[in-house]
Amino acid sequence: MKTPNAIVTGLTLMVSVLGASHVYAEVKTQQDADAFLNKYCVELVSAIEDQYEEQKVLAVEEKWQEFFEKSALIAGIAEVYSNLCK
Repeated sequence: MKTPNAIVTGLTLMVSVLGASHVYAEVKTQQDADAFLNKYCVELVSAIEDQYEEQKVLAVEEKWQEFFEKSALIAGIAEVYSNLCK
């Protein structure tokens, strides 16, 4: 079960990843929307990969609390991915 905290954390990460790019967004067609969503989904997977790589280091160092915090963040990002990306 995903915790609300993990989802909020994941959404916060997504907002920070995209930054102020919405200011320059010019989505006017379905093709533009599809292109943006494809880029967004790639960014989500990249964020999951980064967190996973950090988890591997934390596991070796036996820093379990931080490891599970990364797990919650990954779960939040994965939730957003599963809702938006196909």
